Amino acid sequence: SGVLTRLQRMRECYVTVQQKTREVHEQCDTLLREKDELLMYADAVRAKLSYFDELEKIGAVFSAASTELVKDGRFLGYLERLDECVAYVSVNLQYKDAELYGDRFRALQARGLGLIVDHFNAVLRESTLQVLPEVQKWIQSSEAAAEASRAAAVPPASVAFAEESLLYAKYRAVGEPLKELLAEIGRRRSTNELCVEMLLECQSSFLQIRQTLLSDVIHAHLDAMRESAVPHSTPGAG
Repeated sequence: SGVLTRLQRMRECYVTVQQKTREVHEQCDTLLREKDELLMYADAVRAKLSYFDELEKIGAVFSAASTELVKDGRFLGYLERLDECVAYVSVNLQYKDAELYGDRFRALQARGLGLIVDHFNAVLRESTLQVLPEVQKWIQSSEAAAEASRAAAVPPASVAFAEESLLYAKYRAVGEPLKELLAEIGRRRSTNELCVEMLLECQSSFLQIRQTLLSDVIHAHLDAMRESAVPHSTPGAG
C-alpha cells in the first residue's frame, strides 16, 4: 500500500506540474500577444509623432539654406514631406496644438518655396548678365552703322543681330527647369495662400528683366527704321 500511495502522489504531482506548465504557456502566449499589441501601438504612435518631428528636422535644413539647396536632389522630397505633414494635421485637429503646428508647417513650406523664387530670380539675373553685353555690342554696332550712313548721305546699312540666340535661346535653355520648379509652387496654391504672391513675384521679375533687356533693342530697331524712312541725297545729285 505504501508503493501505491507514492504512485498516487507522483501522479498528482505530474498532473499539477502539467497544469502549471499549461498555465505558464498560456501566460507566455498572453504576454507575447500583449507585447505585439504594444509594439504595434508604439509604431502607430511613432508614425504619428514622425509628422511633428519633421518640423524640427526640415526646419533645420531650410533655416540655413541658400538657393543652392534647390539644386539638391533631396529638395523636392522635403517639400513633399511637408505636404504630407500639412495634410495630416489638417485632418487631425483633435490633437493638441494641431492648428499651431499646421501654421508652422505652412510657414516652413513657404520658406522652401521661397527658395524657389530666389533661385528663379538668381538664374534670370545671371542669364541676363551674360546676354546683356552682347546686346550692348549690337546696339553700339547699329549706332555706328547709322552714324556712318548719315555721314555718307546713304541709307543706313543693316547690322546683323542674332536675336534668336541672344534674346531667346539662353532663356529657353534655363526655362524648362525653372518652369518645373514654378509648377511646384503652383500646385500648392490650395494649401498655402502665399503661393499666389510668389507666382506673381516671379512673373513680375521676369517681365522686368525682359523689359530691361529688350527696351534698348526695340529703341535701336525704331531708330534704324526712322533712319531708313528719311530720304538721303546721293553725292553729285542736284
